[in-house]
Amino acid sequence: VTSEAAAGARRLIEEQGQTRRDLHAERSQLNAGWNDLEVERQVIAGSRQTDSMLAALVRGGGATLAALLAIGLAWLTLFGLSRRDDSDEAVCNILITDLLAHSPRLIWREARDSEPPRLPGRLTTPRITAPDDSP
Repeated sequence: VTSEAAAGARRLIEEQGQTRRDLHAERSQLNAGWNDLEVERQVIAGSRQTDSMLAALVRGGGATLAALLAIGLAWLTLFGLSRRDDSDEAVCNILITDLLAHSPRLIWREARDSEPPRLPGRLTTPRITAPDDSP
């Protein structure tokens, strides 16, 4: 009986040792799984933070670009048109006013025969004179 009790105690100790080793292996696997899960969670959290930062930069950059374009358009509208050369328009207005006036201020003189021939646009020379007081 004693040898059977000793053999039973030995088997019990061996099974207990095996159970502890199995339990330790399962805990190691669980810890490795938790560590892998934590690493994956940190990667996802980092990518979310990067994505949200990029989205904010894109939205902010787009709004800034739109504001700059609006300011540029306003600047062009206010100051760009006032810096153009109005000399052609002024000359046309003077000529039209003179042509439509009852007593023109521009007197056209004929080109002299002794002068060399000129291009058709230069046959006569306009000059501005004071308006006559006669009606």
